[in-house]
Amino acid sequence: MTFYDKLEGDARKAYEDSIGVIWAEAQRQLSLDEQALVLRDLLASEDMTLATESWLMPIPTTVGFNSWINTTIDDTRFVAIYGFAAVSAGHSGNITAGGAVDAANSALRWPSSNLAHVTLLRVTRGGKQLRIWQVQPFTANVGIHASDDAGGGAQNGAYNFYADDPVTVFQNIPIKVEFFSTASGAWQGATPVLPLLGKVAEPEGKTINR
Repeated sequence: MTFYDKLEGDARKAYEDSIGVIWAEAQRQLSLDEQALVLRDLLASEDMTLATESWLMPIPTTVGFNSWINTTIDDTRFVAIYGFAAVSAGHSGNITAGGAVDAANSALRWPSSNLAHVTLLRVTRGGKQLRIWQVQPFTANVGIHASDDAGGGAQNGAYNFYADDPVTVFQNIPIKVEFFSTASGAWQGATPVLPLLGKVAEPEGKTINR
């Protein structure tokens, strides 16, 4: 498994292959031609049944793997997950009078933040453990990247990382995504966000139209 910060080369091929798989499988299982299908972005609530259309991480109850997504892909939907976005919310309002970073109030902004506690993602499909993605090198450093241009004020960013081993999940198949946390208990500050990058093939009109 390798993550890339650009959708090119091996990452581009893996992405295109995963889209080809769900596109072909949707046509085959639903007996539809491609004109009757649409391809759209993966949604947190609509597709993964999270509470809202936001990829918020739940409060970890243990040092170890914690449940995040546990659902069954809806009828007539075919999903490809090909990466994630490590999000930095910037550090506006977290700079002291002397210009130093107020680390205690800079969640999601610095390597010591809540997002830095998320080190692994484990994906289970149909009861079989499918992937364990090492994400710590990316989640731990997103704050540094977000503040590279320094000097204070808000610096925001979402840094996309693309897997060379995407996950595909077809209609009516269970999927579970867990995250490994190095801390337990309530997040100290803002709730971390880790959007999954994915696409959904489904019949036109189920969610969107052309």
